[in-house]
Amino acid sequence: MLLNEKFLATQPQSQAETRTASLAYRKQRYIDTVIENSPPPTQGDGVHSWLWKLSLSIAWAFDSESDVVAKVLEAGSGVGRDLTREATLAARNAFRTSQPPTGFEADFDEDRVTADSSSYKSWPERDWSAMKNLFNEKPFPLKKFVDVEHPPTQNPREILETLFPHDPLLCLATRADDFITKRLSEFPDDLKNFSLLVPNEMSAVQGKVAHSDRLSYRTNDNVAEKRKFIVIECDFSQDDIDRAGGISRETMCSTVIAELARIGSPLGVKLIALISSGGKSLHAFFSVSRLTDEQVRTYYERAVTLGADRAVFTKSQLCRLPGGTRDDGNAQTVYYFNPNNL
Repeated sequence: MLLNEKFLATQPQSQAETRTASLAYRKQRYIDTVIENSPPPTQGDGVHSWLWKLSLSIAWAFDSESDVVAKVLEAGSGVGRDLTREATLAARNAFRTSQPPTGFEADFDEDRVTADSSSYKSWPERDWSAMKNLFNEKPFPLKKFVDVEHPPTQNPREILETLFPHDPLLCLATRADDFITKRLSEFPDDLKNFSLLVPNEMSAVQGKVAHSDRLSYRTNDNVAEKRKFIVIECDFSQDDIDRAGGISRETMCSTVIAELARIGSPLGVKLIALISSGGKSLHAFFSVSRLTDEQVRTYYERAVTLGADRAVFTKSQLCRLPGGTRDDGNAQTVYYFNPNNL
């Protein structure tokens, strides 16, 4: 639980307390509580993902990348292997893009900050009762998404030009710590070497990192205000698979995506693309251009209760580029692409 209810519940309860609380103290309390509620997984069960999510959650509260690395290594000391390289990469990327949780203001302006807990809105927990019912009663194997007779294109440029037809600014990355923002036409014709993208248009080449004078090619500040797409990432640990009753990880992921497509259809939320991460997870692109920001958040909360990764909701979060290549050489296969749903 990386953005956790325990921290949110211990926020000062009056405006006077909020205004007078020490920012340094609150930062430290936030860091400690996140780490306490985010124990490292066992080796081989999502350590890399844990490193990234933990770094992204806490990096904004530090003054240097090295401080982030030291804290993450301390938190992961029981994993049983050397995490220095992975932690350094995660911290480097997170330090550029990490954002405070909504409502955690630095200046305590009375008109902007209140003790109302709604300003610290947290994510719901997984609803395992609903998830088990879904997996038992409506399993949806990945092969049902695949049109064998008319396979989707695997060309990332062709897909991006379809999703973003007016040559907007886009942020693409070869690795999580190596990204750049420029117009789609300025990228090379062959995008196979790229692995990641921000799944919405960018409003400027660079944006300001929150509570800092630093600029980055990828921040929430330079992502277009209105979301055209959201990406749902599904990944499940071995403990999740066991808890679900033995259904495969792949089928668990595709079943959740199919259910979210069903739920979203009456709202105008349409499944556009479904791709492999090149690892264990699936990334699904949904069109949400007809929804208000509040409706998008409500829909995503429903996805989180069914097992979706809440971290991908961050506007500047990188997701897998359809048809791209993971940095370890694995293909990010496009299983489903339907531009008619745009």
